[in-house]
Amino acid sequence: MATERSLRFEGCNFFRQRVILSTLSGKSIKLQNIRAKDDSPGLRDFEASFIRLVDKITNGSRIEINETGTRLYYQPGILLGGAVEHDCNVQRSISYYLEGLICLAPFMKHPLKAVLRGVTNDQTDPSVDTLKATSIPLLKKFGVDGEGLELKIPRFWAVFSC
Repeated sequence: MATERSLRFEGCNFFRQRVILSTLSGKSIKLQNIRAKDDSPGLRDFEASFIRLVDKITNGSRIEINETGTRLYYQPGILLGGAVEHDCNVQRSISYYLEGLICLAPFMKHPLKAVLRGVTNDQTDPSVDTLKATSIPLLKKFGVDGEGLELKIPRFWAVFSC
């Protein structure tokens, strides 16, 4: 693992928020003891899928995960954007991934067009329709507007453009 200055955190709490804020700030993070005492320790598949999605929309990111998945080092790259396709893990709905993209999209070098495939509704996350009804108007209030800002929800996938 890298030894340069990075923010250190214990556990898996606020995983997405930590990755998103690390990406926006350009500060590397080190997460340790991720579910270390659980029966199945380490990152869950949906968390690994989220970090892969963030890697797709950035350039120069460095991600190191130990063999058991209980330690993660993430050094963010530059937010590029562009066209991205991602198969989301079925343990969480598409909105789990979409919430992260909505936070990062306004800061990308190029417009983002993300095609996410997976489950559109589950018991844990808000539905994709709820995100469409709330997030797009909220982004417009913050001045993120334009003809490219849209969220389409065909069956079992979503297309987000910003």
